[in-house]
Amino acid sequence: MKQECDVQSTWDAIVIGAGVAGLAAAQELVLAGRSVLVLDKARRPGGRCATRRTAPAPDAPWFDLGAQYFTQRDARFREALEALPGAAVFQLWQGRLGAVSEDGSLQPSSPDHRRYVCAGGMNALGRSLAGAVVAAGGELQTGCHVVAVAREGSCWVVTDADGQAERASCLVVAIPGPQASELLGGHFPRTCSPDMTPCLSMVVRVQETLDYDGIFMNDPVLDWAANNHSKPGHPGGDGALWTLHAQPDFSAEALATGAVEHAHASMLRAFRRLGELTLQPVATQSWRFARPAQSAAPGFYRDADQGLALCGDWLNGGRVEGAWLSGHQLGCELAAAAATRPGPAGG
Repeated sequence: MKQECDVQSTWDAIVIGAGVAGLAAAQELVLAGRSVLVLDKARRPGGRCATRRTAPAPDAPWFDLGAQYFTQRDARFREALEALPGAAVFQLWQGRLGAVSEDGSLQPSSPDHRRYVCAGGMNALGRSLAGAVVAAGGELQTGCHVVAVAREGSCWVVTDADGQAERASCLVVAIPGPQASELLGGHFPRTCSPDMTPCLSMVVRVQETLDYDGIFMNDPVLDWAANNHSKPGHPGGDGALWTLHAQPDFSAEALATGAVEHAHASMLRAFRRLGELTLQPVATQSWRFARPAQSAAPGFYRDADQGLALCGDWLNGGRVEGAWLSGHQLGCELAAAAATRPGPAGG
């Protein structure tokens, strides 16, 4: 039988990363009665489900900088969302979808799956998942930058930038592949590919009205454009706030050469090909690890002997739903394994 942590341990599991995958894994562990600590360096949970406002006021117009929507292809994901507190915020996005054809014209696009958004911004998904973890008895610490992990006997020691150390029998790493590889070093599994592609994101205010709310740009520069004002719960305001996502290769070259500002100008020019548009830049974000570079992935990774596990969209084909399924499936497996052995003394 695998030994429990042989050092004073407060936690059965430490989860590094409070994105969708990490929170899904943590929820299953907490519901199984395990003590769980979730750590994230960001100020808020949610990862790339990121929403900002144009001003500090709570009623100021908002925009999604990262993930723009999610699907509900798997019944487990759909049922989990319905069970979350505030489930009413997860609503069908009824925006009109278009695509730029080879001749440059804009044509309607038939959606292959229903697309859902969070009324009030995509970060509501992270808030809801985090709220469920905490309500079930887990602990979440944001603004905590983990800088080192080490295996000591049968225990993982996790150290943050302030020198604070936490110990657990199980370590769940739920951050993007390149960051997971850097943090774990020699412990990173050879069977997993950490490679991910970047995405430059830009939000612009558009005074003109376009015929579509979400556009597949099919352009060497731009991949996607979406009108945040078309999403449920948006307060509106002067000019629609559009989020532009650049193509992976274009984003990678801009980041590698340091020409990000020049890339932003190119993104504006590419968007103006849709017509004579009056554009005002509002915000930018460089997502260095936006999508998995490879479509084939194991879903999640677990080494029972080492008490190490990894999850994330990069291990499950990308997408918000893929991230949740990765964390959920891993959490279920860890919870089932934990049920076969006693917890730490006094735990």
